[in-house]
Order: sequence, then C-alpha cells, then structure tokens
Amino acid sequence: MNVTRFKAAVNRILVDNSPLPLLFLILTILVNIAWTLFHGTIRANLTILGVITFAMMSLTHAALTRGGEYAYSVLLTTCITSYIAEFVGVHFHSLFGRYDYTSHLGPMIFGIPVLIPFAWFMMMYPCLLVGQTISKNIFMSSAVTGALMMGWDLYLDPQMTRETYWFWQFVTDNINGIPISNYVSWFVVSSVIAYQINKRTPTTPITTRDFAPFAMLMWVWLGSFLVNIVPFAPFLGQPGVAVSGFVGMGLVMVPVIMTMRQV
Repeated sequence: MNVTRFKAAVNRILVDNSPLPLLFLILTILVNIAWTLFHGTIRANLTILGVITFAMMSLTHAALTRGGEYAYSVLLTTCITSYIAEFVGVHFHSLFGRYDYTSHLGPMIFGIPVLIPFAWFMMMYPCLLVGQTISKNIFMSSAVTGALMMGWDLYLDPQMTRETYWFWQFVTDNINGIPISNYVSWFVVSSVIAYQINKRTPTTPITTRDFAPFAMLMWVWLGSFLVNIVPFAPFLGQPGVAVSGFVGMGLVMVPVIMTMRQV
C-alpha cells in the first residue's frame, strides 16, 4: 500500500467510525497494557475493568452501526446462552470439564461470576462480524465464529487459570493444562450462540465502519501472543500458550485479513 492509499484509508476510517466505540477501544488497550504491570487485587480489578470497556465497545458499536435491536439481540442471546452453558459446566461437569470459579472476578450468581457472560459477549460480537465476512452461509458463518472464539480461548483459559480466576479439578488430555473437552465445548457453544443470532438478524460483513471491533480482534490476537511469548517480566513467558493461541486465532484471522484487503 503506497502513502496516498494509506492516507485515504485512514481518512475513511476517521469519517466512517463513531468516536464512542473508538474511545472504548483505546481504553481497553490501555487497561490491557496496565494489566501486565500489576498483580493481585489490582490486576483482578483491571481484568474486570477490561471486560467492561471491551463489552461497551462491542455494545456501542453494534447499536450505532447496526441498530439497537441488533445490539440487544446479540447481548441478550450471548449472555443468556453462555450463562446456561457455564451453569451446566460448573454444576453438572458436562461441559468444559470439572471446573470452578474463585471469587476474584466479583459477585457470583449460583457459582458463576456476573462478569463472565459479558466476557462472552465482548468477544462474540466482533467474532460474529468475522464469521459473516468469511461466509454468507448461516452454518459456515456460525462455525467460523465458533472457531475464532475457540482460538481466543487457547489464550484465555491458560492465562486466567494462571491468575487463579478459575481452575479445573481434574485434567487428563489437555492443551497447556486445559482439558481438550473445554475447547471443543467452546467451539460448540459459541457456534450455537452465533447460529441463534445469525438466523434472526441480517448478515453484516465487515466494512470500514467496523474499524473498532476489527482492531480489537487484531489487538487480542497479536497482543496476547506478545504478552505470552516474551520470557521476562512483566510478560508471562508461556510460549506454548503464545503459539497455540496465535495459530488458533490465525486460522481465521488470516483469511479475514485477506478478505478485508478488498474492502
């Protein structure tokens, strides 16, 4: 891309995008950076704050670009379905493996932190846009969304268990200490959520107005790789997590980047 085309692309982004989601995007990135510098209670509070700002980016962007009804549908469907899945997982051990949450993430309802469904939502929205960009077929789009959510979890679960936000009681076959059944369930639950939303709402592929959610995905993908791959403080030094997450998300992110080059 030459300088003229780059300037034109930047101008299009600035013109086409509302400042509110961009503000929440910047706040989330700053909170994520600060997260690496602190420990204990402050880090847990930054985790909570990061989920809130990320979720607000997704909610405000969905409402401003696709309407309040669409935003409400994604929020409600994701939060209700993910909470049910988490409830079944914690209390019946039939999803995700035998795991429990600690009290570090704030208030809980029946053993599930209130924050958790919003963590599902914050990432589900941009992943939905990616799935709809890759394919107009409702089943394929939903599966792509599920695959990207699962790829993200290759970063998320090892990182959060390291922080003792939740833990597994029994692990046999695993990837980076997390049961393989957990990742399979992430794919299935995320795909089901995506399918519920896709069958009720129109397909909306990514355009230049979607800079905030797309940039957030790029940040999660590449930023999580960086924080895990570097072997010294304040980074995490988990190369296995870094590589698996980078590849897992990359299997979807690379094709969508190639598609975005045509936008």
